[in-house]
Amino acid sequence: ISDLRNASFSEANLKDSRLMAADLRGATLTQTDLSRANLSNAYLGGANLEDSNLNSANLARAYLPNANLSRAKLQRTNLFTADLRGANLDSVDLRSANLRGADVSDTVVKNGNLRALKLEGANLQQMKLKFIIEIIKKENFPAVCLRASRCVTAILAYCAASASLELHGTAAYALLSCVAF
Repeated sequence: ISDLRNASFSEANLKDSRLMAADLRGATLTQTDLSRANLSNAYLGGANLEDSNLNSANLARAYLPNANLSRAKLQRTNLFTADLRGANLDSVDLRSANLRGADVSDTVVKNGNLRALKLEGANLQQMKLKFIIEIIKKENFPAVCLRASRCVTAILAYCAASASLELHGTAAYALLSCVAF
């Protein structure tokens, strides 16, 4: 395990790097190119990855609580069973990312691109309900799979409590198919 705690790699080119199980807690990786990097099992708690390129990176089983991933590019990124508790995912691009089994509880997500996001088994407890409702309302909702996700109860509770929320068409059908699963 490489000990790179609190290291600074801002604007570095780490494309295709192999950082499996590296300890990058508190590291500064702003505007860093980590595309296609292997960061599986890496420790990135509290790391700053703002504006970084993580497209097609492998972050399976990575530990990223309280990491700052705002405006990061995470297209086709593997975040299978990653720990993202409390992470800042504001304005991230998660198109076709794999978040199956990931823990994204207590995260902050606004204005992200979520097309074809995979969420089966993800722990979305305490995730900002505004974001969950944004997923439901978008036309790309059928591509977002929430089956077996723990957030369905939260969605239904929010829907029941909010008279202003209107679900219709494909969004309503997709939510009902979630519940029926």
